[in-house]
Amino acid sequence: MDVNWSNLLSGSIGGLLVWILTVSYSILKERRNKPYLEIDFYKRDDGEKYIHVRDIPQREGRLKGIAVGQPSKEYQCKTRQLSLIVKNIGKVHAKNCIAKLTILKAQNSHLKEEPLQVILGWRRNYLIGRDMETPVTIYKGDEEELHLLGIYYFVTPDGEEIKLGTKVEKCPVYLFSDFPDLRDIKFGLVTPYIFHYNFQPNTKYILKVTVYPENGDPTSETFELYWNGGITEEDLKKAVKLKKKVK
Repeated sequence: MDVNWSNLLSGSIGGLLVWILTVSYSILKERRNKPYLEIDFYKRDDGEKYIHVRDIPQREGRLKGIAVGQPSKEYQCKTRQLSLIVKNIGKVHAKNCIAKLTILKAQNSHLKEEPLQVILGWRRNYLIGRDMETPVTIYKGDEEELHLLGIYYFVTPDGEEIKLGTKVEKCPVYLFSDFPDLRDIKFGLVTPYIFHYNFQPNTKYILKVTVYPENGDPTSETFELYWNGGITEEDLKKAVKLKKKVK
């Protein structure tokens, strides 16, 4: 029996094209029905990392013999905070997003457990008085600010900045509802809010930030942290850099 190779080849190519078109349509249809998120540093208009500076509110009363504090009630506790921006470039809203920071590796492996995971807080929740870790919906074409790290320090009446860790006799009692307890901050740089981790100066960390939308795939970015122990804005900016994209 003679085989019409021309017709057979044409039929095979046609079948392959139909399969490719079917798969492509399915992928495009799936993409249309899912959010797609991007993670980057929160930046100023000039492209530089933006650093929030916030006052830590005080309560009435004082604590005696506290190891991290200031020698005068007139000293103000502040925090410099580095944030990320999470953008939804998909066609649908990203519902009930949760963000987690995973500390993958530390120099000299001083972590008790690796990896260690921390839930991060959304700035929108802070502005409307909700718990920072409450999931948020990121609307299509919109973005949300995510707090990553904070440096805590004190400012004297004449403007001098004092690093946490100074031994004093008395200091004000601070509100801790949305902030780490100052008595638990050992070096000055911590993860904010729900559960905080003390980062040691002059130590290399690998950090992975992952955002989980309820109706889509998680998105991650990996960062490298190496903090010199300073408390200035430049010290915080230089401490963290984007390492590589994780898909």
